[in-house]
Amino acid sequence: MPAAEAKRYRRYRVEEKRAILEAAAEPGATVSEVSRRYGVGRSLIHNWRRQEAVSVLGATVRFTPVAVAQTRQAAGTIEIELRDGVRLHVDAAVDEDALKRVLRALGR
Repeated sequence: MPAAEAKRYRRYRVEEKRAILEAAAEPGATVSEVSRRYGVGRSLIHNWRRQEAVSVLGATVRFTPVAVAQTRQAAGTIEIELRDGVRLHVDAAVDEDALKRVLRALGR
């Protein structure tokens, strides 16, 4: 294909990506519907979600030592203790997207 006919790919600003990801995370929203509304491929939205997860959880995989301690908590409760001593308590009903936002706000 000659250079004049080369397909150009659109570059999305961070704000645009965030808006699209927030729309896809709304209750009842589907990636297919959001991709049609914004004219973005479904796979691109899934890629952005993975990239966001990596940025929230860290760019590299690290093994973190854990210690199992017996505590008296409600059944189904998970306690997450971060390196700096911050502790998060979540139960089985925690919303995954909400937990991601909390971790992002904590800068993890």
